[in-house]
Amino acid sequence: MDAPWYLYSEVVPRVVIGPSLGSVPPRLIRAAQRYDELLQTFHAMTKQVKKAPVITARVADLDGANPPLTFDLEDVLPWTNASELRLLVSEILHHLRVTADHLVYNVAWLDSGSEQQRTQFPVFKKASDFRPNGLRMLPGVNATHRGWIEAVQPFKGIDWTEALAYLSNNDKHNYLLEVVPTLRYRIDLHSGTQAADDPETMSLPVDNLEAHVRLIRRDGGPYEPLDEQLGAIMTGLAELLNQFLREAGISEVEINIVNP
Repeated sequence: MDAPWYLYSEVVPRVVIGPSLGSVPPRLIRAAQRYDELLQTFHAMTKQVKKAPVITARVADLDGANPPLTFDLEDVLPWTNASELRLLVSEILHHLRVTADHLVYNVAWLDSGSEQQRTQFPVFKKASDFRPNGLRMLPGVNATHRGWIEAVQPFKGIDWTEALAYLSNNDKHNYLLEVVPTLRYRIDLHSGTQAADDPETMSLPVDNLEAHVRLIRRDGGPYEPLDEQLGAIMTGLAELLNQFLREAGISEVEINIVNP
């Protein structure tokens, strides 16, 4: 048999796999970068607003604590990119949840000296559930580090972990989160001008126009400011991660959240 004309080969570098807390921060940083994109999207959305809301009120009602107002919102919300917002929020949540899970995986390996299976960042609303079930997600994690993770549980009064679990679980397992672009603004109740066609009505000025996004919860309840929740999750997760990084002598992650 004749020898082949060509020989093909690959050079594959040998990769040493082991635990490293230094591998965790890039996921949180990527979440922060995507969050910044979300805020930039809000800025662009605000610039699309060509006509501010028209707010009117009865003069007799303006002295009340919560005067009834009439809103004319025609042409105020022109954007149609809600689907892109949903995908961007999904990516942010993915990086946040992976940050938490990768942290536990590497801490468990470092604490125990061997790779641990079925690790996961636990989130529990009841202490009675955390003790048996949550601790099973932390095999090999020493008592000090378990205490740090327990301190940020919802049953300790911490909101960001509960928000992370709710949002990421629904986004990962059930459906893209349903978000609605929203306009936030300020109404000056004491600088109105009298309506020409109705002397008993005042037209109230609107300023501080800002776009953001609210979450529609399928279980009911008010629309929640999702961008603010994402910022709180990032801040809380960075604080927890930095505890471990400081102990290991690794540079901390700095996350500066500016709410839109």
